[in-house]
Amino acid sequence: MFEKINYCEITVQKILKISGNNIHLIFDKNSENIYTKSIIELNADEEIINIKSDEDNNNKVKIHVGSKNKMQEISISADKLKIEGDIFSEIININSNGLISNAYIRSKIYNFKGNGLYLNNVLNSDKISLDSNGIKTSVEIENNQLFDIDANGVAGKIKFRDNLPTKMNLNCMGGLISLYMSEKKVFDINQPTKGTLVKKILIQ
Repeated sequence: MFEKINYCEITVQKILKISGNNIHLIFDKNSENIYTKSIIELNADEEIINIKSDEDNNNKVKIHVGSKNKMQEISISADKLKIEGDIFSEIININSNGLISNAYIRSKIYNFKGNGLYLNNVLNSDKISLDSNGIKTSVEIENNQLFDIDANGVAGKIKFRDNLPTKMNLNCMGGLISLYMSEKKVFDINQPTKGTLVKKILIQ
């Protein structure tokens, strides 16, 4: 059962679920707590923390999330969403019509689905899936095996920091994307839709 409160400070659990209209999440690698002064609805037990907000799009809800300890799963659903800080979770699922991400993300699985995505961060994830109407990216990738991109349009750059084998499935109708990687990297790209121009740039 959800309880409506205007102040919250609780310990992070294994699973975190957050939903609302206009959410700003700040992940703090030095903290173990969740903290907010915004009006929210909260339901929490020993394993799951569920936070909801019914504030409209004009009222941003800011939530500080401690990420000192790895979580099992983070699920976020928001019309507008901004993320920053350091995130550490086995699974991350995000659904948003407008995500701005400026974060360092460590996960086994990272899934995004929505209409607008702007990535300006580091993704350290085995499996990455981006499904969006439009994607703008300036992202650096670590420890990635499978990278799926499905979009109407994509623009920007992706830099691979290591030489681990990566398979990319790129299904986009248009745009230009630059891929930066070492000449030693094992990289396989599958591009069923040829609308996107891919520029591969080798670096030292």
